[in-house]
Amino acid sequence: GRKGIFCVTAFVLGLYCLLCGMNQPVLRASLLLLLAQYGRIRLRPVSPLHLLSAAYLLLVLLSPVQITGVSFQLTFGAMLGIVLISRYLTDLYHPSSPLLRRIWEAFSISLGVQAGILLPQLSVYQQFPLLTFLINPPSVLIGSALIFSFWLVLCLLPVPALVSLLAAPLSAVSGFLLEIVRKLAAL
Repeated sequence: GRKGIFCVTAFVLGLYCLLCGMNQPVLRASLLLLLAQYGRIRLRPVSPLHLLSAAYLLLVLLSPVQITGVSFQLTFGAMLGIVLISRYLTDLYHPSSPLLRRIWEAFSISLGVQAGILLPQLSVYQQFPLLTFLINPPSVLIGSALIFSFWLVLCLLPVPALVSLLAAPLSAVSGFLLEIVRKLAAL
């Protein structure tokens, strides 16, 4: 049932938080997920903005000093961008192809995150991150494809012949992308 799923989810997330050393970003993400699960158990509509506000309030009540932390500001800025901006960007264009729809959603989420973290980024680093608006949308798409490919390699580990065929090109692409990241960082 729903309560059982909630308890198992809470237990697994608690273990994961412990495994990650009770890292604040992991705690924030876990709390958001648990609040969403709790809303589903109560059979209530789950508004992303209400969930984000509740998580913000709970975390500030537990440790008010977090408000001044850059990680806290960037996390909630990114989530606010996803909740407020990405949803509207996604609704602007409705491609008929499922692949194009996924690409548009990833692009919208990336732009929403960038818009959401713009103010904390300007405040902390005192510079306008123009390159991130150009680089992040394609890098989200490429990163998603790489993660899927890496999972495929992991699933194919019992079949060494297939793994070697897939792993060599993936390794080359990963090395190439890492070199691009190093060159961009030098800019």
